Amino acid sequence: MAGGVARTKRKADDVLSAVPAPPALPAETLRGRVPPPRMDQRVAVVKESVNGSALAFVEGYLRHSADVLRAIPPDELAAVINVLTGARAGRRQIFICGNGGSAATASHFAAGLGKEGSWGRAQKFRALALTDNVAWITSLANDTDYTRVFVEQLKNHAEPGDVLIVFSGSGNSHNVLRAVEWANARGLVTVGITGRPGGELAKLVHHQVGVGSDHMGHVEEGHFLIQHLITYYFMEAHRDGGER
Repeated sequence: MAGGVARTKRKADDVLSAVPAPPALPAETLRGRVPPPRMDQRVAVVKESVNGSALAFVEGYLRHSADVLRAIPPDELAAVINVLTGARAGRRQIFICGNGGSAATASHFAAGLGKEGSWGRAQKFRALALTDNVAWITSLANDTDYTRVFVEQLKNHAEPGDVLIVFSGSGNSHNVLRAVEWANARGLVTVGITGRPGGELAKLVHHQVGVGSDHMGHVEEGHFLIQHLITYYFMEAHRDGGER
């Protein structure tokens, strides 16, 4: 048996040895045809063009963003902090909403006030993002229309003296405007966090904080900074004597 295996292996080796070796690749490859210094130079030019363009954009964007954030009016922020301080002390509800990126910011702000802004405090925020109940929002949008997705939720929850905070870069989102109009008519305190000049929303709300740009990226960066700044005020600067 072993002898048969050996004979079979020798035959296979004989067959393989009879197969001609593949021809050697020509030495004149692409790299060989193009002088290395010239090719390296071309690659360097492409890299410099791409990297230079990206670097210039990043540097310019960061400079502009920093300028926009620095220009957010501190007095407008302080006014909103005072509103929230009063709402917390009076056990009033705080409703927050927005669309798109502003919806995400609204959810983040409600979470920040409810957790970090309330943690270990005798007084706690009663904050609710109207953007978070997807089933309710989509049923309202489907059965009525999208302009009513926030105001219909307010009808179930809101009372005079509560606070409605809306985020809107343009200040012209119809569902946000309808919610503010309804809230104003029923004695809620309304706050608009907008771009500049703030669209129709700036004319409706009791308090406005405007981010001085019409570039949506910079506006939303400003909105995120605002909600963080307010939350951290209640975490770090304003204490009420601890948990009870």
